[in-house]
Amino acid sequence: MERMKRIVSVLALTVILAACGGTSSTATVCKEQYWDGTIGTCLPAGWSIVPREKLAERGLPEEVIAAFQRGETISGQTPVLLVTKEALTQDVKPKDYSDASIRSVSALPSYKLIDSRDEDIDGDKVQIHIYTAQPVSSEPARRFYQLSTVKNKVGYTFTALAPVSVPSALDTEILTMLKAATLKGPSSSSK
Repeated sequence: MERMKRIVSVLALTVILAACGGTSSTATVCKEQYWDGTIGTCLPAGWSIVPREKLAERGLPEEVIAAFQRGETISGQTPVLLVTKEALTQDVKPKDYSDASIRSVSALPSYKLIDSRDEDIDGDKVQIHIYTAQPVSSEPARRFYQLSTVKNKVGYTFTALAPVSVPSALDTEILTMLKAATLKGPSSSSK
């Protein structure tokens, strides 16, 4: 139950973050590799890192360890990707953690599964889970893309938020970021 409350609160605050944004053009290729010493991904052109102080200003909890946003809005919303971490009390396999995350969000208001697909992240099978939900009743339903995995008794969840209907280019950008998610550092780290 505590995990569900935390998920709902992070998703609700993600909606607030998605309401803020700017403008720029985007492409569907990986422009920059991101690695902060804990998590990594690929940033397509048009996506940028949200500074930690901005996350605090917007009220996001400390569990949010990284955030990225698209410079161009879609249907008045700024697509974002948040990465959260959760300390675990015991060893959990990445697939089991991924499955538990999917079960947790399936209880969200207006939840509807769009797609679920297997993905190999750092040699472990997990799922990219795509769904719509309306975690905040006063806000419209949103599309979420989620991937969860584990390393050293810490669970990590990558959650992207977008409008319910997304252009194929945005869908490709988000899936590129999730498929590139990693908890293993590159040989030459760069941020």
